[in-house]
Formats: sequence, C-alpha cells, structure tokens
Amino acid sequence: SQDNGIIDYLYHPPGSREWRKLSDYSYTDRTGFNPHAVDPDLNVAYGFKQKDGRRAVYSVTLDDSLREQLVYANPEVDVDELIEIGRHRHVVGASYATDTRKLVFFAPQIQQLLASFQKALPNQLLRIVDASSDENRMLLFAGSDADPGVYYIFDRKAHQLQTFLVVRAALEGVKLATMKSISYPSVDGVMVPGYLTLPPGAESARGLPAIVMPHGGPSARDEWGFDWLSQFFASRGFAVLQPNFRGSSGYGDAWFRDQGFKSWQLAIGDVLSAGRWLVSQGVADPAKLGIVRNVHIEQSKRMCERLRAAGGKCELVTWEDLDHYLDDSSARTQMLRRSDEFLHGVLGL
Repeated sequence: SQDNGIIDYLYHPPGSREWRKLSDYSYTDRTGFNPHAVDPDLNVAYGFKQKDGRRAVYSVTLDDSLREQLVYANPEVDVDELIEIGRHRHVVGASYATDTRKLVFFAPQIQQLLASFQKALPNQLLRIVDASSDENRMLLFAGSDADPGVYYIFDRKAHQLQTFLVVRAALEGVKLATMKSISYPSVDGVMVPGYLTLPPGAESARGLPAIVMPHGGPSARDEWGFDWLSQFFASRGFAVLQPNFRGSSGYGDAWFRDQGFKSWQLAIGDVLSAGRWLVSQGVADPAKLGIVRNVHIEQSKRMCERLRAAGGKCELVTWEDLDHYLDDSSARTQMLRRSDEFLHGVLGL
C-alpha cells in the first residue's frame, strides 16, 4: 500500500496465508528497505537501503526476526541493480556503475564463469541476462561503446558458447565512435563526470561542431556503452559530451537530491560548464556548439532563458502527441521541417 509517499511492504511466511509487515519505504527521500526479489530457498528478501548516503544491497530474513544483513555496498556510488536468473529469479549478484558498469557476484561459481567469459570476450561489457529453469543454459550479452553487442547462449554442461543474436547487424563492419570517460570543472569548481564521443577515427579533435547532450530523468544517468544517438551525431562529424550533472542518479544522495534535484540551478550550471569546457579544450568551435536534450521541459526553459540572456541561441521543440506526428504525413513533414530549421537556423549547422 502507499500513503503520503510511503510504501508499506508485507510478506507471508511459507505455508501461511497471514500477511505480516516487512518494511516501510519512502520513495520521496529514499529511506527504508525497498525489497526487489525473494529467495525461497534461503527465505530472504533482497532489496536496497541507504548506507552512508548511497544505495546498498541488503537481505531481510522473512520470519519474525526480520534480521537485516548488508550484502554489498560501494563507498563511491550507488549499487543500483540486482542480477537475477532463472524461472525463480535467483539472485546471484549485483551491479553498479563508476566510469563503466561493474558486476559483483555472490555465488563463486558464477564469478568464475564470468572470468572465463571475459577471457573469451575481451574488452567487452558483459551481462548475464537470464538462464533456463535449471540454470544450465545462460543467456549472455557482450558489447562495448563501439559495438552494439551480441547475445550468446552458454551451455554450462557442454562448456559451449554460441552466438544467439547480433544487435544492429546492419552496423557490422562499420567503424563506430569510441566513448571516453572524462570530468570537467563546473562553475563552482566541482568536478562533473561525463562521457565524450568524438567522430570515428578522431583520436584527437580541434574546432569541431559539438553537442552537449544531457540525459533524461530525473532519476537517471549516462553510462559507458553503445549509445545510438551519440553514434549518429558522431558519424556526422560532431563531438558529443554527455554530462552526469548534479541531479543524476547513481552517485549518492548528495549528488542526486541534495545538490542537484533540489536545485536545478546547479544542474543547469553543470550542463553549461560542459560546453565551456569543450571550448576551453579546443575540441569545440564556439560558433557551432549546441545543447540537445529531449526531456525536462521546465528545466530546459530555464536553460534557454540563461543562454539567451548571455547572447546565445536557444530553441525548444516539443511534440505533444508523437504517435500523431508519426502517423500523419503532413505532421511528419512539419516535424522534419522544424528539426531542420532548428539545426540550420538556430545552431547554424
């Protein structure tokens, strides 16, 4: 049940129909235990709870004791995902993202399997997607910033790894851009993490047309990996910087809520500073620098106001009913025309 921003979680013991209280969780300030999975063999619930201002994995015993135990925490970032496999959603690990996504496995045999996969598929971001009910056959994903990825089937008994599905097969053989983890100073000196994508083959670049591309949200962040929109812009010769501005999730409460989510001025300052950094590093041509985003309408309006006040150019393009625009030929033509006017008329590109 939910009331005043509080979620009440209940459970019933094995063999009983009596519902008992498990925990309260506040989704407004992210306090309390937020369960996500149950292990019926261990009779515990796995979930997330704040530890030292960051999200961590805990387990709670599903009996009268409700014994709580810390399973895994990271001192720098939120642990934000459980790794579950099989028909019964067996929890085998957790993951978190720093400059790249990291996997932590609670089961030693799964950790050993991942190590063997990493040797077979070097320089790839690996993910265990799912497994058969007996957990013998596993569905794996391997990809990178310049590789949309491949799904594999691994047979544990036969020790065989077979290709199942190539993602975006049309891009096979196409040289794609790489994504580099960077950080830059904001207006108040705080270092902001982000990712820089340069046109394919451009080890270093000077004076490029450039785009600062903040992510959506508000509870979101960008990560290292294949990003189709960054690749599209990079293939057209743009440098793309994706800032994880204050207000981004994954970096703890102070970054997500205290500094960013409660103060959009800080978030806007971080985004604008990303553009200034591109110019200061010589990457961007200041006459061909734009900010592109597709959400946060109110925040975007404020950003436009600040840009215009500073003599910059800014235009908001909104689609009230995207299905209508895509289905109606005249509306689709209008959408494409407005997009073209934005790129050429406003940004001068």
